[in-house]
Amino acid sequence: MNELVPKENKKAYEYLYILENKLRKLIVEVLTKKSNENNLSGWTTLIQRNIIQKWEKRKSEEDRNYQRVGESSKLVDYSEFGDIKLIIQKNWDEFSKIFNDQEVIGSKLDELEVIRNTIAHNRKLPPRELERLKIYSSDIDNIVKKYSKIN
Repeated sequence: MNELVPKENKKAYEYLYILENKLRKLIVEVLTKKSNENNLSGWTTLIQRNIIQKWEKRKSEEDRNYQRVGESSKLVDYSEFGDIKLIIQKNWDEFSKIFNDQEVIGSKLDELEVIRNTIAHNRKLPPRELERLKIYSSDIDNIVKKYSKIN
């Protein structure tokens, strides 16, 4: 059965898993620092209300229907990849210290979201898109590591 999954998709999933969770962790770190709160109740002005409601709905549905299939109880773990970009944009005053250029990071996140959706919907990822994912993931990872060392 393993041969049914294209090798590019397997590798892409690993990169996306790591990248998406690093970005979520970064969001928590930055918003906690900005708001002096380490939970969403203090972030209501930092994240669009409709996004928080969407996360709450997903978590509630999972709790009700699947009785905690997943291990996470953090609401941010119910975010979509596109939510990450919206949060960075809304809080650019803080994220500009990390990413420098809003258009560049926004463009990379848009391209990564297309790759992510390709994997999530079980379509074969072309090798060039895996290379793009590797490069962008490495770029973002290096930026986040640099920020984490300073803070």
